[in-house]
Amino acid sequence: MAVKYGITLKGSYLDSDGNLTWDMAENQAYHHRVTAVGTDIVGSLSQPLSATSYEESPVYAALKENGTYHDANPYNPSSASRLLVMGRENGNPMPDRGFTFWGDDDVALATYTSPTDSLWHVMKRTWMVKTNVPSKPDSTVARWTAQGLEVSRNGFTDNIIQEKAASGAYATTPALVGGGGAFEFTCPTSHPTFDVGFGSIGGSTCKYGFRFTNAGVVYPIINGAVSNSYIATDVDGTD
Repeated sequence: MAVKYGITLKGSYLDSDGNLTWDMAENQAYHHRVTAVGTDIVGSLSQPLSATSYEESPVYAALKENGTYHDANPYNPSSASRLLVMGRENGNPMPDRGFTFWGDDDVALATYTSPTDSLWHVMKRTWMVKTNVPSKPDSTVARWTAQGLEVSRNGFTDNIIQEKAASGAYATTPALVGGGGAFEFTCPTSHPTFDVGFGSIGGSTCKYGFRFTNAGVVYPIINGAVSNSYIATDVDGTD
């Protein structure tokens, strides 16, 4: 709960197996406004983005409009009411019981001018970041298995193109860690009907997701069945 709501404990942090994830004794100088992102399946925790619940004067987090859940949305970015918000990229999976913690040295929020560049105003407060997630380079393994579609890689994004009509065309990715994840894409201006969502391992059909018709109407897909009720219309690349 401390990780979920950005509350600083008076002691160390442990995962659901009792493993030490943030050592208060070792990091005592930075044990202020301790916050974390991470995943713990047994503990029913999936925290891809966090902000502390202890923002300071003149905008205290005790006020609803200034808190971690500002306007009932924990994903609001940094602002005058939220000094530091950190999270992981949607395409970067978090392993089970993998955490990244940070805390600060409790120095005042004053700034000083950089001696090498007067345009930079550097905050005197500093943060320490600790993680138990091993660092590794971006994988070169194919991110998609495709049939009837052409997939090309462009940095952290992929282009999926169908040059000519082909029935049963699909593109799938490996299973996501812990069954979680996100999928973001740009809908082309003109396209055939297609499905986007999650399926079973090794399958090529969508079990939970959405169907985009060639007219831009979007229907939910639940347990492999397309709903009769649509949730959006006029969805295409011009929106």
